[in-house]
Amino acid sequence: MKRYGITQSNHTTRWLISYADFVTLLFAFFVLMFAATNAKEGRHQELSATLVQIFNAPPTSVKPIPKESMPPGLEPEMNILEQMELPSLGDQQSSDQNYAKETTFIEIRQKVNDGFRQLIENRLISIDGNHQWLEITLDGELVFYPGTALLTPDSETVLYELTKVLRYVRQPMNIEGFTDDQPINGGRYADNWQLSAARAATVVAYMVQAGLNPRQLSAIGYGEHQPIVPNNSEDNRRKNRRVVISVTSNDVVLHSN
Repeated sequence: MKRYGITQSNHTTRWLISYADFVTLLFAFFVLMFAATNAKEGRHQELSATLVQIFNAPPTSVKPIPKESMPPGLEPEMNILEQMELPSLGDQQSSDQNYAKETTFIEIRQKVNDGFRQLIENRLISIDGNHQWLEITLDGELVFYPGTALLTPDSETVLYELTKVLRYVRQPMNIEGFTDDQPINGGRYADNWQLSAARAATVVAYMVQAGLNPRQLSAIGYGEHQPIVPNNSEDNRRKNRRVVISVTSNDVVLHSN
């Protein structure tokens, strides 16, 4: 009976161990979430401060984009463009026509390196290329609010300044959207294909409104299917969420395998 009583007592108090483990894990979870939130807030504050140092002020005025010219399904998230009125780059383009004809990809790359040096050092923008091709990569966190195709205020400044440089390009430009491999649960987009395509289209619409020739631009969505690093950590998934502006010389012929 004594032995049975000890066994019964152990069974009746064993739940306390599981309960204590659960409380400990719950506490650790909330501490982790709090730390992650503070890190993101600090990142955005650092980004905004960097943009203020680089540029005098973001563009504040923009003509509304006609609804009929917007990509299907993007209207609700394009309201940021309706509240702005970007100054036209047409006058600058006409005054720089002679220079534009002589501008090479190498020179454009140098302009981006000089104008966005701090953002490049912070790994929010990267640029690569040579005399035949050019590729500008924008960090997804910099450009869009999480899970949406809505531009952040910081991205408006960056995209506008990039447009001022890219007005020298005469070749077609592909705007490519990429996501991580996390499935989308709810919201207006059924999957990462749609989200990446919508993000690319949003950047195209902004750049057209800022003064680029719409005939030069195309929007492409790749979803999660072309990661640059494995999607095995949050830091890597952040790197895979990106927008790429890709330009290729007309002299380059692409061969498929």
